[in-house]
Amino acid sequence: MRAFIAFELPEEMRAALAEVSKSLRSRLAGVPLSWVAPRNMHLTLKFLGEIAPAHVPALGAALQEIAARYAAIPIALSGLGVFPNLRRPRVLWAGLQAPTALAQLAAEVEDAMHALGFEREARAFTPHLTLARVRREARPAQLAALPPALASQAVPPITGTLEQLVLFESQLKPSGAVYNSLVRIQLHSEG
Repeated sequence: MRAFIAFELPEEMRAALAEVSKSLRSRLAGVPLSWVAPRNMHLTLKFLGEIAPAHVPALGAALQEIAARYAAIPIALSGLGVFPNLRRPRVLWAGLQAPTALAQLAAEVEDAMHALGFEREARAFTPHLTLARVRREARPAQLAALPPALASQAVPPITGTLEQLVLFESQLKPSGAVYNSLVRIQLHSEG
């Protein structure tokens, strides 16, 4: 099964992002983009790829150990952007402001997964929420609409907290990805 480790978003933040996506979708109607359904918006910490169901208990135990050291992490939406850059955009995202605890937790997840045999991520952790992916057939003339649309799109100052580490299974279906939680672990340190 395909799996990844992430935080689910607070409902108020997910609703705000759904409105931002709706507005951008209207502004970028001629650009071939695959939009993330609001119910699927999350903060990915580590994509694992294919795993055997037998690995789930060890993954859960590793996440439990990490979660015990962290309290809920405050976050705030902060702007829009693209990866890797505006000349070759592949992903449209909403940024997050968060304390260093989020980066520390992400590094611990990376280390723990490496210890369990998963490859390290080559890119540095950048907290972001994927809104859409640029489809292969997109042409440069179509993508020229991205910079002005992103620059003129307001992002509401929504704040929230990340409270549960989740190991998700990702099922790819013709109607889009479906995410099922395999393990949920509450952050529970007092500081």
